Amino acid sequence: MNVAVSEIGHDRLRPIGLRWRGMPMALDLRNPSRAWLVISLVGMLLIGMVAAPAALLAADAEATGTEPTEAAAETAEAEVAAPDRSVLAPDIFLVMIDDHGYIADERVLRRLPTVTEKFLDGGLRFNQIYDETPLCCPARATVLSGQHTLHHGVTSNQGPDLDTAVTIATALDDVGYHTIHAGKFMTSYKGPTVPPGWDRVLMRENFSEPRFYVEGELTSFAGMHQDEVVSDFAAEWLREAPVDEPVFAHITPGAPHRAQCSGQGKSVRIRPCDFMPLVIESDVDAEACIGIPRYKPPDYELSPTKYGSTKRQFAPWAMPPWPKGWPMGTICESLLVVDRMVDELMTIQADRDRPAYWFFFSDNGMSWGRKAFPLKHAPTATRLPFYVAGPGVAAGADETLLSNIDLAPTITAIAGTELEIADGASFLPLLDGEEFAGRAEVLETMPGSKGRAYDPWSGLRTPEWRYIRWDDGRQELYDLVNDPDELKNLARKHDDRVERMDERLDELLAQSRG
Repeated sequence: MNVAVSEIGHDRLRPIGLRWRGMPMALDLRNPSRAWLVISLVGMLLIGMVAAPAALLAADAEATGTEPTEAAAETAEAEVAAPDRSVLAPDIFLVMIDDHGYIADERVLRRLPTVTEKFLDGGLRFNQIYDETPLCCPARATVLSGQHTLHHGVTSNQGPDLDTAVTIATALDDVGYHTIHAGKFMTSYKGPTVPPGWDRVLMRENFSEPRFYVEGELTSFAGMHQDEVVSDFAAEWLREAPVDEPVFAHITPGAPHRAQCSGQGKSVRIRPCDFMPLVIESDVDAEACIGIPRYKPPDYELSPTKYGSTKRQFAPWAMPPWPKGWPMGTICESLLVVDRMVDELMTIQADRDRPAYWFFFSDNGMSWGRKAFPLKHAPTATRLPFYVAGPGVAAGADETLLSNIDLAPTITAIAGTELEIADGASFLPLLDGEEFAGRAEVLETMPGSKGRAYDPWSGLRTPEWRYIRWDDGRQELYDLVNDPDELKNLARKHDDRVERMDERLDELLAQSRG
């Protein structure tokens, strides 16, 4: 089945594949006579094994396309002792790092041994998944809700708070998942410190100091790096998690988000140390991170003089004085603690002896000097590094166009349930190795907010074209087939296309409000 998904039209059409989703799939018998044959053969060859006969029966049912009979289902239950739903349901891990941009050659992530082995080499890399709003809180709200930014309403890091009454946590909790959150939830979050649906919660309270709400109680961890705290609690709670219940773990370390300079006056406008993360002392100058080439893509520049729109605010930050490119070594060093954490979690998970899906990605992308934008907020920061590993997920790369609004529906589909409030569509077929056309278009938007220090904009992306409209009227149009680096603005040469995409953008923005 080849399913095309438009930005707003998101029917969850997908072929039903064999996977760990719960008992109903394993008992979907659609040909009684062939089911009897399968049961007999498997019973003789694999006495005492349960999962294999159930899987073969499900595969046979899908191949025939016939309706199951009640007698066949009863016979299957009698002949093949079906595993309990909680045993079949997979554990699901979301490891979401903070502010890491997409780099095609993976020069930073490839210095992390566990991440390289499990995700870069052993997982499925999604090269065309985009963040609807490239900013921490809007992006995190979308991950939890599956909703467009203008639908969930979290349009800046200063709020408003996400309505946590219904999220992927509540959806998975309702079907028996043991849910864990450890790390950053939102910036300037003022909602409940134990939001609905979570069984264990470690929620970061302060950006500059390691203070966390532990099960709702504010606790200081002076002398520790914040990601050491996240790693310790995530590992401890996974060890304590009941093995007869599936786990959903939402692990959100702070690396490689920039830190803040110390010992310098705020009157200094551009301070390079403000653009680098805080590194654990033992990881400073780590051998694994030595010699990483600076990031200097074709549109890298220190001031907006050549590419894209040149009229803009120099905010929230102007470019630091790095003409040779953005340095990557410190970013790598900050992520070594995350790599160790992933290794420890996977070791613990192996002892749990349960199937597990692992998602490794960033909350938003980063510009890192593209078109003279240093950080996020900008159109150059929407592309995400995004990897998935798990049962049946073939290693490789995928070029399907997707949005981060599609993640939450995919997570709930793996768990055998749905998130009814979500605007996105599940891309689970891609994890199964099945055909799935993905999106025909992706909405991107950076709404304005009170006291903003950046230029608001919105955009429309298709596999072939990208249109960007700034709130002050500037327009950009790029031919992604012939100009993937977006070096040549064609807005003035393609009036008809600009007009069509502009109208469609208005439609999507209106519809995205829910």
